[in-house]
Amino acid sequence: NGHSIIVDLLIKSQADVNLQQNQGGSPLCIAAQNGHHLIVDLLIKAQADVNIQLCTGESPLYIASQNGFQQLVELLIKAQADPRRLASIHCIAQKVVKLLIDAKTSVDLQETGGCSPLLMASQKGHKQIVLLLTEAQADTNIQLKTGVTSLIFASQNGHLQAVNSLITAQADVNHQEKTEGCSPVFGNGHREVLDLLIKAQADVNLQRNTGESFLYVPSQNGYKFVVGTLIRAQADIDLDRTDGESPHLYIAAEYGHQDVVDSLVKAQAVVNARAADGSSPLFVASQNGHLNVSESLIKAKADANLQRSGGDLPLFIASQNGHQQIMHSLKQMRSLISMVLAAARHYIASQNGHQKVAEALILAQADVNIQNDAGCSALYVASQNGHEQAVKSLIRAKAEVNAQRKSGETPLIIASQNGHRQVVNLLIKAQADVNILRNNNKSPLHYASQKEHLRIVESVIRAQADMNIQRKSGCSPLYLAAQNGHSLVVDLLIKAQADVDLRRNTGATPLYIASRNDKLTVVNSLIKAHADANLRCNTGESPLYVALQNGHDRIVKLLIWAQADINIQ
Repeated sequence: NGHSIIVDLLIKSQADVNLQQNQGGSPLCIAAQNGHHLIVDLLIKAQADVNIQLCTGESPLYIASQNGFQQLVELLIKAQADPRRLASIHCIAQKVVKLLIDAKTSVDLQETGGCSPLLMASQKGHKQIVLLLTEAQADTNIQLKTGVTSLIFASQNGHLQAVNSLITAQADVNHQEKTEGCSPVFGNGHREVLDLLIKAQADVNLQRNTGESFLYVPSQNGYKFVVGTLIRAQADIDLDRTDGESPHLYIAAEYGHQDVVDSLVKAQAVVNARAADGSSPLFVASQNGHLNVSESLIKAKADANLQRSGGDLPLFIASQNGHQQIMHSLKQMRSLISMVLAAARHYIASQNGHQKVAEALILAQADVNIQNDAGCSALYVASQNGHEQAVKSLIRAKAEVNAQRKSGETPLIIASQNGHRQVVNLLIKAQADVNILRNNNKSPLHYASQKEHLRIVESVIRAQADMNIQRKSGCSPLYLAAQNGHSLVVDLLIKAQADVDLRRNTGATPLYIASRNDKLTVVNSLIKAHADANLRCNTGESPLYVALQNGHDRIVKLLIWAQADINIQ
């Protein structure tokens, strides 16, 4: 509490001046902590241990230095206090540092993690302390265990004067720390600091552990002034990453940094440099919708026909993502000449439902009927995904409504399967063949009946679909509807004069399969339509037999009521 008179009385009464609390606190430590100059003087004269430590290791000199008590530091040094354990002090006043240096304190003492006074002062930007320590011959290249140096700290934090002092003291401008391989120039958006480092011959082409050179980071983040400085310093603008990832122009194009792209292009960067997946700067700019960047690259003669590894092109990806303005720019450079490219654009535009893009492609007179490797046309994909407007546009552009993919599906078949009623109606109106079969002999009506797309069944029936068309297994649309218990579909097909006794290859009839699967409503509809209750499948089983075998009591009663032969063998 600073009661110096009482302290003096206690000392004269032989009080133990070195008695410590549980945490190691002694009278001298406490007086140093609170800046009680007179009490510290009294305790020193009473032979108090000037090097006594708290449990955490701090001595009175450490405590006084940390708190900037200059007079106390002078007293303790004069009393032969040990100046060790001062490495972590980063808040000490300039005059205190001077006192400690004059007392021959080691300026390079390091803590467990490797921190020294210069490292901490550089990190915090204490420029005068950095200057004092460098003038006292502190090691400018001393490192933390991670390899970080004072110059890396000062550079990354933009401490210009500290950087200047460290460079003057011969700090290594190209040292790379261990964790990521960063040198002082890395992660440095501070232009004046960067100028100092470059002037000191910093290597601007060093690469981090992950392969990026320093130019990569400002290119990615859009630091155009930093990029300009590096270009003037002869940074290699086309330096490949060691891990094969994106070059500088590519990453700037990817993030839409037009000013950086323009600077790199002006510096003769390779405009067709490609990333690991084969995509070019123009490709990634087109993909992400960066119109101005795309136009800059086009003006720089970027090749619009360079393909990504999967075969995609810039116009292809612009179409996929609906970037119509970019497509217009690409069109102007005549990248629509390729028929394959035109087909690809249609395919993806239709797949994603970008109506305006699809129309723009049609206006460009692309071939709407070219198919991809699987045989899918643009109309097929638009029909598959239910994109009505795209289907309308493609039909107007004379897309082939009956074009089959390699597995035999047509736009009408896939739209019927997926339940896109409006698309089905558009295709029927355009004279799509309602009886066309895919390779497994399934027709649009087969799929609609099996999937219970009731309105689509109605549409294809009105379009004169063959009610009794059979697939290779002999299944008719009615059989599939009965098998799955789709009673409303069964009723529609019966009303349209479907053959209720048409048998599949195994001899099974719609009534047989409905009886076996316990589809009561369907069985009732078929009986009312005069289905033959005694027709047997190839193994001899009748509808009644299979119903009895499976314990379908209600079906059995219906069939007996319908005069099914109970003695059939």
